[in-house]
Amino acid sequence: MRLNNKLIPVLFAMVICPMFLAGCDETLTPEQETVVSYISGTSGKVARISFSTFELADSTTVAEELDRRKALFSTKVKVESGYKSEKHRQSAAQAEAILAGIETLRQDLSSSLDDVLYRTWKFSCKGKFEDGGEFECRDMYINITRDGVACNLKNDGRYHNGMGRFIPGYSELLEKNRITEDE
Repeated sequence: MRLNNKLIPVLFAMVICPMFLAGCDETLTPEQETVVSYISGTSGKVARISFSTFELADSTTVAEELDRRKALFSTKVKVESGYKSEKHRQSAAQAEAILAGIETLRQDLSSSLDDVLYRTWKFSCKGKFEDGGEFECRDMYINITRDGVACNLKNDGRYHNGMGRFIPGYSELLEKNRITEDE
């Protein structure tokens, strides 16, 4: 069968163009939309974005985050107890009070300990802001809570920092004991 020269452009338009356009018209997942909103809120309105990678890196349950906070304050107690000053003794006592509070939270949240508190996504993307500026993110991590809150955009893998605030009652526990979290 011999192809007519007039038929070749039609075949090209029917087969090749849709494949090319499908790659340009990227449909974003809800998680990717959350990342776009986060970037828009911190750096400027995103006009266009293309993700080269977007994968789930970690899921953290309420129990895992409580364990992480417990380890943090256990270390603080050990370190502060090694000093003799009143300031360090008070700091160790505050950390011990928080450790006791974490155990109370664990009991109060016993029915939701296995619930996912947040998911960590690893991604790379390129895009443009509405003002014409371009951006590129390589091997970035971002946490998205179960309520759809994005936080801790990082590139070093230390994406658990400060995530205890999403445990119900944890921020109040810290405030009650007037301590700031070092992690």
